[in-house]
Amino acid sequence: LWRFGSYIAALHPEVFGDVYLWRREVGRSEYIVADHGMTQTDEYKNSPLHEVGRTRRMLRRRLVGPDARLDYPLLEQLKAEGGTDYAALPLEFNDGSVGYATYASDHEPGFSDRHLEIFRDLTVTVTRLAENLAIRQLASRFLDIYVGHDAGERILAGQVMRGSGDTINAAIWFCDLRGFTAMSDTLAREQLIELLNAYFDRMAKPVQSHNGQILKFVGDGMLAIFPVGAERDHRAACAAGLQAAVDAAEAMHELNRDRRSAGAPELGFGISLHVGDVMYGNIGASGRLDFTVIGPAVNLVNRMQVLCRELKREILVSADFARQIEGRLASLGVHELRGISAGQEVFGLAS
Repeated sequence: LWRFGSYIAALHPEVFGDVYLWRREVGRSEYIVADHGMTQTDEYKNSPLHEVGRTRRMLRRRLVGPDARLDYPLLEQLKAEGGTDYAALPLEFNDGSVGYATYASDHEPGFSDRHLEIFRDLTVTVTRLAENLAIRQLASRFLDIYVGHDAGERILAGQVMRGSGDTINAAIWFCDLRGFTAMSDTLAREQLIELLNAYFDRMAKPVQSHNGQILKFVGDGMLAIFPVGAERDHRAACAAGLQAAVDAAEAMHELNRDRRSAGAPELGFGISLHVGDVMYGNIGASGRLDFTVIGPAVNLVNRMQVLCRELKREILVSADFARQIEGRLASLGVHELRGISAGQEVFGLAS
C-alpha cells in the first residue's frame, strides 16, 4: 500500500468535505478541508470519485502494463509519481450519503485479487469509522456556527445541564444597528436579510480575528466576549476588544462608502464595551437552552450601547474598561443608564 485516502462529505455552509490522506513517504495522515467550490472544478468532475459516487460501485484501474487504463487525469498523475494500481470504493452511510476510500500501490504487480477482496471486506469497518467521525465533525462544526467555538467545546465536553456554568471575567461587547425597526417595515425580506448579513459580517470577523467569542445575535444586536484567562490578562482582553471594535467600525465605513456609491442610505451603528465578571453557561427552559453570559456586567454594556446615538459616538466603553487601556480613550462624562442605579462614566476614542 502506497497511499490511502478517505473522503467524507460535510453538512456545512462553507465546507464540502473532509479528506484524510495517508502516504507512505509521509508516514501519517494529512487532513485537508475541501470547500464547495471544489465540486465545480474540472478536476473533481473528471475524477474517479465522481464516477464512484454516481455508480456506488468499486472502480479499479491498473496504471502500468498492458491492462493500464488512464482515463482520468488523477491516474496519469499517480502513474507519473510512481503508482502502479488504483482502487476506489464507496462508503455508503446510513443517511444515504456516500464517502469514498481509495487505495493506491507502487508495487510492480499492483493489487492482487486477494487485495481487492480485503478492500471490500474493510469497507464496512471503514464506513462505520468514517461515519462516526463525520457525526463528530458535524456536531463540532454546527456548535461552532450556532453557539461559538468555546461554548461548543464546553458542550461537547459534557457541560449540558441547565444551570451549569462558570463565573468568568471577560471584556464584553455589544453592538446594535441604528434604525433597524424602520428598515424592517420598509425593506423586502430578501433585502433585509442581505443587509443584516453584510452588517454582521463586518462586526463578527474582527471579533473572531481577535479571539473573541460570539455568543448570540438578537435581531440587529450581537453579544460577544473576550475572556480573561491563562493566555490573556485583563489588559490584553480589553485591548483585543477595543481593536476589534475599531476594525469593525472601519469595515462599516467601507460598507457605507459602497452603499453611498450605489445610492443606498448609510447604516448607523453603535458598539459598547465593558469588562467584568459574568456567569457563563446553560440558561433557559427545559428542553431549550442557550449557552450565554448573564450578570450585571452584561446589563451595563447593553444599556451603555444606547448612549452611542445620544453622544453621536460609534464606540463607547465603561470606566472599568478604560482603566485597562492606555492613551486611546477620553472621558465623555457621567451618564444615567436605564436600569442602572448609579451614574456611569463613559469613554470614547480620543480624537
